[in-house]
Amino acid sequence: MNIEALFLEVYGKRLDAEFAEAIAAAEAEPYRFSPRFEERMQALLQSGRPAAKRSVPIRRILWIAAAAVLVLCSLAFTSKRIRSSVAGFLVQVFGDHVEYSDPEITKMAIEEEYGLVPVPEGFVEYKTIKTEDYICIFYVKGENTMLCLKQRASSNVSESVDNEHGVFEEYGINGKTVLIYLTETTAHAAWTEDGYYFSLAYTSVSQVDLDQIIDYISSVAVK
Repeated sequence: MNIEALFLEVYGKRLDAEFAEAIAAAEAEPYRFSPRFEERMQALLQSGRPAAKRSVPIRRILWIAAAAVLVLCSLAFTSKRIRSSVAGFLVQVFGDHVEYSDPEITKMAIEEEYGLVPVPEGFVEYKTIKTEDYICIFYVKGENTMLCLKQRASSNVSESVDNEHGVFEEYGINGKTVLIYLTETTAHAAWTEDGYYFSLAYTSVSQVDLDQIIDYISSVAVK
């Protein structure tokens, strides 16, 4: 498995947890239709012919099923608890994950490129993806350890972390507040600095060292 595939596999596993939480939230708080809706549906049923009541077209069944799915999804994605604005992010706490979005970004484009300065011992700069308002730099160490530093000048940012299987905390590092999510072998940090959004993802097969992650974050500077 190459480095990019490893990265996608680790963070792709969050989708299963988010879907399960959406269904659980909908089942925990069944949707109640308005009295006006109930009255209109009752009138519609009463106005139908007897034959129509005995035989329900398959198309109507499909429409009812589709409507039910939409109701479940709308309930699940609105049943969230907003914590507050933390470290320049809007933080929303769900049952089994935390989402943070809308960072306070003032830059409209990448004016200065940041990186890990110097490149951490044992790592090499593997690949860089760059656009006008986004930079992602991959650093690798051997075949099983990777760092990914993102720098963004666009406010369209949303991150999600699984707080059932890891720890999500705030840390003060070099005068800025950083949100860090830790599991046994992964870490994800996010913060705003100099008008940009930054995130640092760490993936390995060995135990995460928080002090080392903090050192990586402290080393982020203009290249």
